[in-house]
Amino acid sequence: MVQVDIDTAIFNPASVFKSPEEILQDAKIHLTKEEKIRALETWRYDIQLRRIAEAENMHSTHDQKDVDLEIAILHALDSLGVVH
Repeated sequence: MVQVDIDTAIFNPASVFKSPEEILQDAKIHLTKEEKIRALETWRYDIQLRRIAEAENMHSTHDQKDVDLEIAILHALDSLGVVH
């Protein structure tokens, strides 16, 4: 099993977790509630940056997958009691 540090999980969650739900279950690193929130917010911010890049006619991979992912992130944040 590969050891993953907390910073990577928080600041590049897509490289560690397959879905926002996996962050909530977190059988890999055992993040605190605050760390889970930060990871989810980072992931959402990354999606928003892709949207901005697309709006500015820069190359972007924004698509329906990002929309679905952002919805899953918002649901995960809701389950952690985060108001957005």
